[in-house]
Amino acid sequence: PNNSSSSNCIPARLVLKLLKSWCGPDIVVTYLESYLKNTSNKNSALHNELVFLYLDLIRRAKEEKGNSNKKRSTNDDNKRGWKNVSSAEDIQVLRTKLIRFLRESLHYKPELMLGRFPESELLEERAVLLSRLNEHREALAIYVWDLNRLEEAIKYCGSNYDETHKEQKYVYLHLMHVLLD
Repeated sequence: PNNSSSSNCIPARLVLKLLKSWCGPDIVVTYLESYLKNTSNKNSALHNELVFLYLDLIRRAKEEKGNSNKKRSTNDDNKRGWKNVSSAEDIQVLRTKLIRFLRESLHYKPELMLGRFPESELLEERAVLLSRLNEHREALAIYVWDLNRLEEAIKYCGSNYDETHKEQKYVYLHLMHVLLD
C-alpha cells in the first residue's frame, strides 16, 4: 500500500472491513502491519485495531495450545484464513510483535487498551501500556516483582527519565520505592 491521495485508492477502513468479513485475523494483521508500516496513517482506530487483533491471535493460540490434545474442527477456521498458531514459539512471536508495536506506535489509545490486558497475563505488554500512561511505579513493579527483571527495570528508568517532565522526572525514585516495598 502507498500513501497516495489518488482517487482510485480504496480507503484502509473499507479494506479492513472487507478483510475482516472474508478472512481470519492473521490476514487482517498482515494487512494492517504492512499498511501502517508503509504509510504515515495516524488514525487511532487502525492502530487500536491492530492491538486488538494481536490480542485475539495470542488468546486463540493459548486456547489452541491448551486444547492441543483435543481434536478441533478446522474446516470453518481454514475457510476464514485462521492459521494454526498454538506453539510456544508462535505465541512468543506474536507477543514480540505486539510489544514492539506498543512501544513504537504513538497513535493507539493506551487508556482504552489497558482494560483488555489481563492483570495476571501479558505482563510485559501491560507494563508498556502503563508506561505510556505515565504510571511508572506500576510498570516498574511489574518488571521487578512479577517478571523478576531488575535489569529491565533499570533500563526502563534510563529510557523514561526526563528531568523536564513532571511524570518522568521521578522514575528512578519510583524504582527505589518499588524495591523498598
